Amino acid sequence: MKKHRNRLFRSVQRTILYLALMMTVLACALFYVVSRQVLLERTCQADVKSLRQVYSASDGMKRTAGTIGWQVYNDQLVAYLLYADYFDSNQLCASLAQLNNYRFSNPYIDSIYIYNGNLNSITASSSQFGTYDAPLSGKDAFFDSQIAEIIRGEGSAGQYQPIPRLIRYQNTKKFYYTYLTCDTFNMQNIRSAVFVNYSGEWLDSIVQNKSELPGSTLILNQEGVVVSGGGYFPMLTDASDMEFYRRMQECTGEGYFVTYIDGEKTLASYLR
Repeated sequence: MKKHRNRLFRSVQRTILYLALMMTVLACALFYVVSRQVLLERTCQADVKSLRQVYSASDGMKRTAGTIGWQVYNDQLVAYLLYADYFDSNQLCASLAQLNNYRFSNPYIDSIYIYNGNLNSITASSSQFGTYDAPLSGKDAFFDSQIAEIIRGEGSAGQYQPIPRLIRYQNTKKFYYTYLTCDTFNMQNIRSAVFVNYSGEWLDSIVQNKSELPGSTLILNQEGVVVSGGGYFPMLTDASDMEFYRRMQECTGEGYFVTYIDGEKTLASYLR
């Protein structure tokens, strides 16, 4: 009888020990899950705050570029470059000086193009390739051929929206955000236009400076193309077929999720 009670007592002890161990494990697991969730939510909140700053900076650039484009387009001196049937040297010098003043007014403007439909030519003021006039097509055509495509209404370019572009000039690549101001709303039969080109490197630097995140900060357009990025996702990278973009398309507002990018487990925070 005594032996039976001893065995029963040891059995109860083992059961209590197992239960205590299980409760400890469950408590630790629950604490880990809750702590991880709280940490993710706090990280997401910090990320979204930083993303709002990035959005504000890029939106400010958009407004500034649009304002400058509108001022140039409606300037009486610059109007000579927009509508003249031929260029008189004296008037041309005054108009080019005024155009250069607009370019110098903002250190982030890389260049300004003026399209004259009467002459089918581009007058350019640039910190990189100087100030000159060139035909839009034909012999000695203007080097930035994408401008001719925009004027012909090709692609999805429109007014009041930045057009991310990669151009080539003298064996170098240049990233531009181009803002268009023109005389039509349907992008057909453009007769005069102003193109304000902001440096892509400048916006990338603004994004990284405004972002307090340890990883990469990307700006994507509605088609899933990177319009500001760096590292693994340089500008104009098509991310539309990547998992993180597909998952963001299923979400609205702001939030986060864990995904794999280039084989690495990554926390992706987003603001739409």
